[in-house]
Amino acid sequence: GGKKNEHKIGDCFIIDNVYDDRSEKVFNLNNKLKSHCSTQNITTVSNPISDGGLSYSTLVDMEAHEICRTVYKLGLKDNLLIIKIISDFMDVSNNDLSFKEVYDLVDKNLNNINRLLTAFRNN
Repeated sequence: GGKKNEHKIGDCFIIDNVYDDRSEKVFNLNNKLKSHCSTQNITTVSNPISDGGLSYSTLVDMEAHEICRTVYKLGLKDNLLIIKIISDFMDVSNNDLSFKEVYDLVDKNLNNINRLLTAFRNN
């Protein structure tokens, strides 16, 4: 999720650093991609955040750190690009999005995602 007064639902970011709230381990993605998209850091949390993310200065998710851990373990870190689309403001107690809501968020960003993946592949 993102911060209500800083982000909009549907904003698309490239992730630079991934923090884990439990282990405090940080993955620096060394993103050298030149892009039209803004970059942000993200914190992976164990439980959904529903207080608006008051104690977080970064974007928040529940999976990026595990993705990084797995990709790094496989020795494929240079092939990793994390794109985050803001889907909520960390203020929803039931964070389940419908298929249609997720589809619409991704659909609105398909051109961005395509440009990012093309640039990443050619980098």
